Amino acid sequence: MNLVDQRCLNHALREAAVQCPSCKRFFCRECVTEHHGRMICVGCVTTGAATHPRARFRTGWAIMAAAGLLLAWLTFYYLGLTLSRIPSEFHAEPEARHSPTQHQPRSLQSRLGIGAACDRCSTEPRPQGAEAAIPT
Repeated sequence: MNLVDQRCLNHALREAAVQCPSCKRFFCRECVTEHHGRMICVGCVTTGAATHPRARFRTGWAIMAAAGLLLAWLTFYYLGLTLSRIPSEFHAEPEARHSPTQHQPRSLQSRLGIGAACDRCSTEPRPQGAEAAIPT
């Protein structure tokens, strides 16, 4: 039902002009008062049920923000756990397709140029005396 069809709770012969946002009941203009920019029934004002809307908004916003951050953290945490459980062999190329003419690095270090390339199919020339420079 909309506001036009409603009657005042205290005066049954009068049309309702306002619905109280706190108690959700309908009242005529004589039964409501303005409180913090909102029209609220006198009963809610006297009982203190009419809190400031910004205070409720701030509290609700803070709770929703904390819940959102927690949800995001849990999502990325469990995604990381799932990805860390993938065995490294999953990313390795099968041995049958591994050929010296088509060099594919086997590790992240070799892809980034940090470590040496694959030992079996290295096409890079080694400098003279490189084996002697390595202490054992």
